Amino acid sequence: MPYKNEATFQVGYKGLIQLAQRTGLYRKIRGVEVYAGELKDYNRLTGDFSFGKRTGDEVIGYLSYFELINGFQNMLFISKEDMEKHALMYSQSYKNDRQKGWSSSVWSTQFDKMGVKTVLKHLLSKYGPLSIDMQQAIQADQSVVNTDGTYTYIDNEHSKTVDTVTGEIMQTPPEITEGENPPTVETPPINTEVSMAATMEESKNDSGMPEIDFD
Repeated sequence: MPYKNEATFQVGYKGLIQLAQRTGLYRKIRGVEVYAGELKDYNRLTGDFSFGKRTGDEVIGYLSYFELINGFQNMLFISKEDMEKHALMYSQSYKNDRQKGWSSSVWSTQFDKMGVKTVLKHLLSKYGPLSIDMQQAIQADQSVVNTDGTYTYIDNEHSKTVDTVTGEIMQTPPEITEGENPPTVETPPINTEVSMAATMEESKNDSGMPEIDFD
């Protein structure tokens, strides 16, 4: 996707789901919009939700969920208000759109899809086992891939470059307060077990990176 005459890498939420399914570790995985009336209660301590019947067409937030083969499951909800703050903080093009009344960014034209992708990516990065392919897709999302193998996030006013081999952030990122949705550029934790399995599989078939479903 072009931005400021640069080609940026974009992965859709469907692409993240497909990469997760290919690990063989996920029994269920989903990201959805939450409409008025559907979310009755949320326990921040246990992470449990209770749901009700939809009462309107207004999107109030975004929910992601996964269950692993071993039974572990987790969910994450981000309100639309908090997602708006996230978009304004980490997408300069969306911030400009809001200030000037434009609709030039993907956040402006497909806000709900970006919201679903963001909440799903945050859940997977924090709690899900990640294959090497998933780590690379999450790191590269919305970035320019440089000739030296690093990623630069040009739509982020807190722009930084990430080394694709070491995962090192070349510039210091802004501090994130507890409970705040982290920036897209967060380097996901490396799950050694899954990474080793993925590496062994790649050495067998030498297939390289799988195709990613761009949405």
